[in-house]
Amino acid sequence: MGNTNNVYDGASGNLRVNYIYPFDSAAVGRPLVGSIGIGMFFASSNFNDRYFGVTGSDVALYPELGGQEYRADSSVTSIKIPFSLSTSLNKEWLLTFAGRYERLLDDAKDSPLVNGRGDANQWIVGVAASYQF
Repeated sequence: MGNTNNVYDGASGNLRVNYIYPFDSAAVGRPLVGSIGIGMFFASSNFNDRYFGVTGSDVALYPELGGQEYRADSSVTSIKIPFSLSTSLNKEWLLTFAGRYERLLDDAKDSPLVNGRGDANQWIVGVAASYQF
């Protein structure tokens, strides 16, 4: 992938494999389909430095850096485990519960932004309703 909004130079990308499983038992009388996957996100030094680096006037916000900038280099930035469960409510409506666990690695994990104000373990969950016509 590349940047289309001029926020950073360089590239980033994802590699992911998903396993989709149609469950034998039904939820509310409807078929239930689950998925789980594993993937990794890799990024250039420009991307990682933009989102995990501490430079310029921001260095003063992190006294533990001793006045030195923190530059995040290119790397496999994270490992991701996405998951979902979906069921058809009727012919038109689909209900999905989905989420992802993500573990930051290397310079992203070691960033003062993550160590001081965040967490290397990232979770996202949600529910979606889809209408098909």
